[in-house]
Amino acid sequence: MTNLLMIREWYRKVYSRYAIVIDIGIRFVISLVAVLMINANIGAMSLLNSPLVAAVAAVVCAVVPKSLMILLLAVLVLAHISSLSIELAGFILAVLIIMFLLYFRFSAGDSLVLVLVPVLFVMKVPFIVPVVMGLAATPFSIVSVAFGTLMYFILKYVHMNYDSIRQSTDGLGIMTDMAKEIFTNQTMYLIMIAFSITLIVVYIIHRLPVKYCWTIGVAAGSVTDLVILLIGNASFGMADVFTVPALILGNIAAVLVGICVTLMKHNVDYHKTEQVQFEDDDYYYYVKAVPKLQVEQEERRGKKNSGRRAAR
Repeated sequence: MTNLLMIREWYRKVYSRYAIVIDIGIRFVISLVAVLMINANIGAMSLLNSPLVAAVAAVVCAVVPKSLMILLLAVLVLAHISSLSIELAGFILAVLIIMFLLYFRFSAGDSLVLVLVPVLFVMKVPFIVPVVMGLAATPFSIVSVAFGTLMYFILKYVHMNYDSIRQSTDGLGIMTDMAKEIFTNQTMYLIMIAFSITLIVVYIIHRLPVKYCWTIGVAAGSVTDLVILLIGNASFGMADVFTVPALILGNIAAVLVGICVTLMKHNVDYHKTEQVQFEDDDYYYYVKAVPKLQVEQEERRGKKNSGRRAAR
């Protein structure tokens, strides 16, 4: 535990000193992965497929405001799709406009989530997002998680039907087929529901006034997510998105990441919980005070335990 606390304190000191550089670096990596993923899945415009162009695009996304970063990545997607079908690009543009209007209304601060969800889908670990957002955000983050899921399925459809879209001359037929495939996709809706319920479960439990509420919330949320998706997989199959081993391993990864977030943001010493009571002219107050676990406290505790073992 002492080593974990020391790592946490080191990270806080480094981040407080180089916060701007670290934020830009993280956004650059996320943007670069997103651009490369877009190029790999729907790289219809050869000019944009250049590694140099991808690197430049990632640099620009890293330094502009987060909301503008989302718009730039959307423009990249539309540019590729317009090379396949102008009609399909127009249809997706309409979907993106509606999506962004709702996104900026309810969860404008979750720009990175909107980018990360499709990326993590490709890596088979999107389950991390609802768990982390349940700990670090509010239930309104359901909007960004759901729209990130929608973006993944749009990109997946274009990738899976790349040749037929390129060869087709029936623009209206392409639009109809995509709308039917995307908006009647049971798997997509199930994943949105599972992620939404997971986020809410984690959010509610981690705010309860009980010991280890964050850890319990992470475990309960991941189990809820896994159960819902396993039921869905048994009902109508999800092998084209997740296999059963991928569901299990992905949710285990979500638990591990959730525990790491807990250690970084909510590492408290429940052994030293105090019940405080006081009053004023109108009320009696009963307060539970739980101290944060510090490196010095953990070192003293370790020395005390070592001394006891030596005395024995």
